[in-house]
Amino acid sequence: MAETEGQPANEAFHVATHRTGFTETVTVTGELDLATAPALAAAVSEAIAAGVGKIVLDASGLTYIDSIGISLLVRAWNEMKGRATMPVVVTNLQPNVRRVLEVCGIVNLVTE
Repeated sequence: MAETEGQPANEAFHVATHRTGFTETVTVTGELDLATAPALAAAVSEAIAAGVGKIVLDASGLTYIDSIGISLLVRAWNEMKGRATMPVVVTNLQPNVRRVLEVCGIVNLVTE
């Protein structure tokens, strides 16, 4: 399992990855915003470069997401489309994070 800490400005942000076959599970804890997005972007980019077929983002510990986080999800989905029916899936959404995805119109794109 690989682990990446976010920027020092947000000590609570944490990204952990685990690969099983062609699926990369990325577990995120904390707030996903401008300061912390690079840590998640690095994990996603590494998974894409490794040729995984699916990225599962476990958002059980994700407490906040802003437009940078939304943009990251959409970019990952666009880069991964064609590899699987649901190439990027966000699971275990907190109600406030789900609401942001609904308002942005991508909740059906990234949830099963």
